[in-house]
Amino acid sequence: GLTALVAIAGIATACEQVASWGIDNFSVPILTGWLWQLWQ
Repeated sequence: GLTALVAIAGIATACEQVASWGIDNFSVPILTGWLWQLWQ
């Protein structure tokens, strides 16, 4: 549904931000998991 699409877009945007900040790859799944918890 729409909520899932928004969530996917948000995660993709967050990953792009993390990459632009130069945060190591270990932080990406943590950030994604935190965002997932917010949406649960």
